[in-house]
Amino acid sequence: MMSPSLFSICSGTALPSLLAQSWPLIGEPVELLPGLVVAGLGLIVLLIGYIAGRRRRPRSLKEIERALRAVARGEYDAVPIVEADDPAAPIAEATIDLAQAIKERVERLDGRAMLLGGAFDELPGRAVVLLDRELTFSTASDGLRRWFGGQLPVRTGNAAGSLFTEQSWSQFLVGLTDPERRREGVTGELELERGEGCPPLRLRAAAGESTYPTEGIVLYLEEQPAAVPPDESAEAPAAVAERLERVFDGLANGVLIVADGRVLKANSTARRWLGDQVRESWLRDLVPAEELLFVLDRVQRAADGFAGDSFPCRLTAVGGAESPREFEASAIPIGFGDLPAAALTLRETGADRVVARRARLQRARLLAVMDAVADGLVVLRAPSPTDETWRVSTMNQRARQLLLPHQVVRLGLAEEQFWAVITPLFDDPHELVRFIGEAQQQPEREHAASFDLDGSSPRTVELIFRPVTGPGDGLVGRVLVVRDITHHRDIERQLRADAEALAHSRESLQKAYEQLADANKSLARKGVELSRLNQELLELDASRAELLSNVAHELQTPLVSIRGYAQMVLEGRLGRVNDEQREGLGKILRGVDRMSEMIGNLLALARAEQIPEVSAEAVDPGPIVTEVIERHKDAANARGIVFERAPIPPNLWLRAERNGLFQVLDNLVGNAVKFNRTRGRVRVRLAAGPSGFVTLEVSDNGPGIPADEQRRVFDRFYRGRGTENIPGSGIGLATVRTVVERHGGSVELESRPGEGTVVRVSWPRAPESGSSSETPTSAAAQ
Repeated sequence: MMSPSLFSICSGTALPSLLAQSWPLIGEPVELLPGLVVAGLGLIVLLIGYIAGRRRRPRSLKEIERALRAVARGEYDAVPIVEADDPAAPIAEATIDLAQAIKERVERLDGRAMLLGGAFDELPGRAVVLLDRELTFSTASDGLRRWFGGQLPVRTGNAAGSLFTEQSWSQFLVGLTDPERRREGVTGELELERGEGCPPLRLRAAAGESTYPTEGIVLYLEEQPAAVPPDESAEAPAAVAERLERVFDGLANGVLIVADGRVLKANSTARRWLGDQVRESWLRDLVPAEELLFVLDRVQRAADGFAGDSFPCRLTAVGGAESPREFEASAIPIGFGDLPAAALTLRETGADRVVARRARLQRARLLAVMDAVADGLVVLRAPSPTDETWRVSTMNQRARQLLLPHQVVRLGLAEEQFWAVITPLFDDPHELVRFIGEAQQQPEREHAASFDLDGSSPRTVELIFRPVTGPGDGLVGRVLVVRDITHHRDIERQLRADAEALAHSRESLQKAYEQLADANKSLARKGVELSRLNQELLELDASRAELLSNVAHELQTPLVSIRGYAQMVLEGRLGRVNDEQREGLGKILRGVDRMSEMIGNLLALARAEQIPEVSAEAVDPGPIVTEVIERHKDAANARGIVFERAPIPPNLWLRAERNGLFQVLDNLVGNAVKFNRTRGRVRVRLAAGPSGFVTLEVSDNGPGIPADEQRRVFDRFYRGRGTENIPGSGIGLATVRTVVERHGGSVELESRPGEGTVVRVSWPRAPESGSSSETPTSAAAQ
């Protein structure tokens, strides 16, 4: 039976006061949490403003802003990703510590609420009901569930009046809806409506305003006393005291009851940390000397009735055999018998901070991985003994983009409320509700379906429910995968349309196949014809080369005779020659020389094209270089052109046909002299090249070749712009390329207008005399 004094303190304003005083018995005051959040956020915002004013590293500031916004939404595990050497790294570290501190406070407050609720659950014939300000049901202790046989007839959000008879609730509601009376406390009687076959249960009721865990109303209910023997009623307080003692002894945090500097009582956790002899010990024997005055002051202030913030302290086990342990402590005023005392709550810190920080970083990495996934992910937490509702635990950014583009949904939201928010986004809400119902009825199975989203840019998404099992294959949650299949659906529709088009065009396709077969046959015939024509062209080209060689040879014979007679006349061997005749004879000789050079080039080109294989041998290039330079020395001296000849490394022999090598060098040096500027320079260099090759370079510092002409200079009979007045046939470089390639080498040209030209030949190298039986051929040997 409830005593009048107990009922009086639970009625009116005493009920909220009782609850507000009960929370500190288990931990810090509730009012500390908002202050901590505001102070911490304010400090970080000021630091961010300072760095932002310096305009450094905006990416790191965005990361910190994102984490702070997540903390403001209740996502305390949000971690800003900032490099260690970033100037904002200390702020990011402070943000992590702040979020963890807030999370630990919230978890402790929730845990203390559970402990207090557990204490109320142990009281027989009594129940505590929490209502929101709209007088709808929020939660209740187990006493209310026992009155209904173990199953509550209402859920969170239902009207609280449905629990009671209409008449008793209407009378009680008069005082409950009056704000002034509600602040002072409302008392009365209520009749619990327990359904058909059960008479209403008469209850004494007391109600008052509450500010924790949320703003609302606390309703205390007690069965009307029944006539019981005095000895039975006398046992109830002892049983309650025993149960409360078990709750006190089972707290996860350590608790010391201290009065006048002496420990009067300690729970099992405190005894495990500080030794069984901690009871009846002096506090000064537990606290290090440098912290003793501070701790004694905080405990004494609490014993005098002043509760303060939590504070760090160190305590040594009785006997001092171990090093001091680090704790986060809170001193709370309580009464212990007739003595003013303080409850010193202890939460061990130190190594667990590192573990907690690692856990936060791991969770942050997990969240980062989830955000990197292309699909949306929504994790739903399974109901627990203290919460019978499926709730949203985690959600990645892609899920927010797809389902909540313009809304903010806090984590911890009930599943039903989550669906109520996003259902209007779907084209067919009824089909979505049916799908959700099936998934909720069989949460242990996988469910999948596709839906169209409404909006300015319509999308098609696939929703997939997958179960998450824990130890023992128990269901601990579900994952909702939100996959954007708009592109795949468009492709599927396009493929379906293409398939239909192909189905309608089978005859056309068959006809196309037949036409393709005819075309292949025609191509085969044309291929045979092209092969025949190609063979004829090869034969014609061989005939052309042979004809060219014969014509050149036939032309060369009379030119030799013409030049010989003209030279004899010019020298006066056939009579006197005047100046006018001498000038004419000089022109004849120059024309004959030009014609002879052209015929010689034609013969060299024809010979190079006609010979299928070259008879290469080891050739010493030095004498050939000397011979070529001497041949063009008169023409070079006439224009003031200087030859530069780099020393040839010893044993650098070429595998070549001597005449072919001579033709290549003669054409290259002749072009370098012919197209050079007056008083220019011609340089000849031979050096070891890539493995098995010799690099032969002939360069000049003449006017160079324009870029658009460089790729054509090796073509037959091609002469560049501005060379009309310079003697030549346009087949010299074509002959060079033909001879070099027949020897297995390659030739390239590099030229810059105004700077000169370099022709670089890569020629096969002959084995050295020490490693080959071949004897190098020199100019003298020829």
